[in-house]
Amino acid sequence: MSDSLTGLALKAASAGKGLYKHGKNAVLNTSDIVVKVKEATNSDAWGPSGTAMGEISDIMSSSPEERAQALAMIWERLREVPERWRKV
Repeated sequence: MSDSLTGLALKAASAGKGLYKHGKNAVLNTSDIVVKVKEATNSDAWGPSGTAMGEISDIMSSSPEERAQALAMIWERLREVPERWRKV
């Protein structure tokens, strides 16, 4: 019984985190490419999907402006302290 409640609580927390990020991106008017790069470089234990990486690649190869935004976000992520990097 408690395992199912724990699982439910984790799902609710994950959904709440997703809603928060979506709302924050909408308020800050964050571009799609920046959102995708943030998702691909987050600190989750699993890496980005091949589909997500393909979408980023397609966008970067078609638009110089979005390529500059993506590279700026990647550079910002690389400047973060190593403790915040993904651990595998």
